[in-house]
Amino acid sequence: MIRINLTRRRHIQKIKRARNQALFTSLLLGLFVLTLSVHNTSLGARVEKIKAAAAEQKKSSSQLFKIKKKMTLLKKKEAVIIDLVNARGSQIRVLDAIARSVPKKAWLIQVQINEDIVSIRGKAMESSDAAIFMSRLKQTALFSDVHLKRLTQEARPEKQLTLSVFELTCRRVAASGSKNEKMDHA
Repeated sequence: MIRINLTRRRHIQKIKRARNQALFTSLLLGLFVLTLSVHNTSLGARVEKIKAAAAEQKKSSSQLFKIKKKMTLLKKKEAVIIDLVNARGSQIRVLDAIARSVPKKAWLIQVQINEDIVSIRGKAMESSDAAIFMSRLKQTALFSDVHLKRLTQEARPEKQLTLSVFELTCRRVAASGSKNEKMDHA
């Protein structure tokens, strides 16, 4: 009988040990699941923060792209303005040189400036006045290749005189201070 009681006790102790081990294992497993759940929650929060940061970056990058686009447009506009300011003085110099070259007995009908080609139509009392005008244009530093395209005589019977009608072309030379001039801006 004694043996039976010991066996039973051993069996009960084994069962208690197995229960304790199962309880301990389930507690460890529960603690592990709880730790994973907390970690998963913190990872979810991190993911949300990263998504928010990515959205903010996307918004910032689109704003940056818009700003760069505006900067490019403004730089183009600035270049056009600088070209206009620089060209403004050259047109005045060209017209001034033409006006100073016209002889007293001649006058201009039309002056046309296309980039670097200048076409001039005018009338003079004598054909020598047209020649004087051409030689004066050649002497300026602003013109080269002065060519007479046409010289005709126009009769004015009511005033009893004959006028010389001339048409000439010349090439505008980029003088210092015109196309090569840079505007100083701060």
